[in-house]
Amino acid sequence: MHPAHASSERFAPLPRRLRERVAGSTFETVTRIAGLRPTLMPEHMLRQLRILGVSDTQLGRVLPRLRSLGDWPHVWEAEADAAAAQGDAYGAFAALYVAQRVLLAPTRLKERIYARALDAYQRVEQPPLERLRIANDHGDEIAGYLQLPLGARTAPHPVVLMLPGVTGTKEELHPYAMPLLRRGYAVARIDHQVYGETTGTLDAITVCNGRHVLDALRADPRIDAQRMHLHGMSMGAHFALHAAQGQELAGIILICPPFRPGGFMAALPTNNLTAIQHMTGLGSVAEIIAFGDTLDLSAAAPNFSAPMRIFHGGRDRTVPASEGVDLARATGGPVAFTMYERDHHNCLEHTDDMIAQTLEFLHDPARVCASDWAIERVDEPATLQATDHDAALVGAGLEPSRRRLRIPFSLPGSLRARSRGIDT
Repeated sequence: MHPAHASSERFAPLPRRLRERVAGSTFETVTRIAGLRPTLMPEHMLRQLRILGVSDTQLGRVLPRLRSLGDWPHVWEAEADAAAAQGDAYGAFAALYVAQRVLLAPTRLKERIYARALDAYQRVEQPPLERLRIANDHGDEIAGYLQLPLGARTAPHPVVLMLPGVTGTKEELHPYAMPLLRRGYAVARIDHQVYGETTGTLDAITVCNGRHVLDALRADPRIDAQRMHLHGMSMGAHFALHAAQGQELAGIILICPPFRPGGFMAALPTNNLTAIQHMTGLGSVAEIIAFGDTLDLSAAAPNFSAPMRIFHGGRDRTVPASEGVDLARATGGPVAFTMYERDHHNCLEHTDDMIAQTLEFLHDPARVCASDWAIERVDEPATLQATDHDAALVGAGLEPSRRRLRIPFSLPGSLRARSRGIDT
């Protein structure tokens, strides 16, 4: 068992809100009777699957075989076996990663499938993966990858250190890392505690794990110490800011960054609170909120001097858009801020645009940012569609299909997970 998972039985799952229970029960009933179809899935999850590389064809094979979320890990694992048998290395990895992604509790099932996903990821065609294993102040191991760009550029290379959201892992950042590698940037990616290979628990010390990785990268002669950048998503963006304190950086890229987490944690969906519960080992919502209060960056923000590129969704229900705005107002360095007015958490509807703007920022942070910043408000439809079918419709000048479902699409607690018969 992963050392950080040993505490997962110390506390019961957090109670779900009434609307979450009603939505979840309704979804389970409909799925049991009619089966799961793309039209029943939340649009944000379809986009997340598509960004990871899951195709409509794969969804068409997998979803009809589901009669409950409890089937999800097993059916996707079977899809991975089929992809591997056909020599599709990335398809096998993506299916295995998706299989374990909805399991929030660190069960034996999640650990087993994630281990298979790690093995499959080593077979994916990409620049060579160098394993990072770096100790933090507790002696825990920070796990990650370092990849150097292929091609004509010679060392030292500019580098981007990427931090995922709390339930994501370094592998989930693959679609964000590959465009940077193709443009000549080295990319390092790390895990957080519990969700991935990094050991230990999340606390006031380990929120700065990224700082130790920056120090290790700075000592690597293949890395240009004058062109080191941080890239964070959701709570990973918040952890990136903690890592940035006292560092000389060329730039910081933040997607939906929390600024004062304690102020909105009480309103977070139970799934998000559950993830933080497993990472910290805290037993109650009150303790989690109190921990969030200790992470407030208000005092530190004026000392940030590196150019900062911020993206936020105007309809973000997880990290309010005001968090990104308040950070931009408080930081001491130049800022460029894009608000995708119709987008949600992590700006999945505009991932392709964000990557393009990130590359522009990395090339010349000072030109992109301004000391007298203003919010660039993008009030446009999604540029990244939820499915291949929707993309084809848009390409033909037609409207994509619309989905309104927004439900808790994960299995948050170890007790609930076992009650569905999936902890094997």
